[in-house]
Amino acid sequence: MFRNTDEIPHGARYDLVVIGSGAAGMAAALFAAIEGGKVLLVERTEYVGGTSALSAATTWVPNSHHSSSVNPDDSRDKARKFLDGVVGNHSAPSMREAFLDSAPEAIAALEADSLVNFRPYATHPDYEQQFEGAIMRGRALEPLPFDGRSLGPDLDKIRPPFRSSRFSVA
Repeated sequence: MFRNTDEIPHGARYDLVVIGSGAAGMAAALFAAIEGGKVLLVERTEYVGGTSALSAATTWVPNSHHSSSVNPDDSRDKARKFLDGVVGNHSAPSMREAFLDSAPEAIAALEADSLVNFRPYATHPDYEQQFEGAIMRGRALEPLPFDGRSLGPDLDKIRPPFRSSRFSVA
């Protein structure tokens, strides 16, 4: 890992350069690396994690293979109606369809090909409950805990949580 751009070897070439180390950037970098790509991940701060580190890395993915364990009544149609209401004309319907098609597959691929694993929140409602298709649980996923000591000195590069979200066990 380079600490600043001066450390990147002159003339270095990459298959993918990712700007930002939040969940989306990290996922893009990880998928490229899984496929054998040479990846450079660029982050402007001293920490990786972006705002995802501040949200406990909650990932919103309707109809993942985890969803039915907490909400067997959810459906693609409900998720589509919810997205249509929340997003409106701020994105093309084809983009929302692509998300509904690929997001569950992406979660399954991450779990199959990396050390990233998820579980559904037992109760985590869609934030915009006023829209048709909103549900109370099943779409929000959280990463399973892992032993951060396995990261060695890189553990210090993970964005720390807000002070108010830290707790200790006596």
